[in-house]
Amino acid sequence: MKKSILFEVNAYDLIIIGLPVWAFAPTPAINTYLDRCSGLNGKKVIVLITSGSGMGVNMCFKTIRNILQSKGASEIREINITNTRMDEMDFIISSLEKAL
Repeated sequence: MKKSILFEVNAYDLIIIGLPVWAFAPTPAINTYLDRCSGLNGKKVIVLITSGSGMGVNMCFKTIRNILQSKGASEIREINITNTRMDEMDFIISSLEKAL
């Protein structure tokens, strides 16, 4: 059974979007999701990006932040987890706790 993608997020208080940096930008799938996503007005959003070298992270965050702000997100928190820290569960958990 194929599951449908939830584009309407009005029922949620917190939205977490996770993605890798892809050529200094969000992945095409995330761009499509953000384009179709509705109900972000007044919502808190955590953007969790994974990256290799860390290059392009700021540009990727900026692109997503601009989209989320244009859709009315009230609070946007950003987390970057580099490849070198992906196995550090304590770091990942503390980063999420700080963003909450």
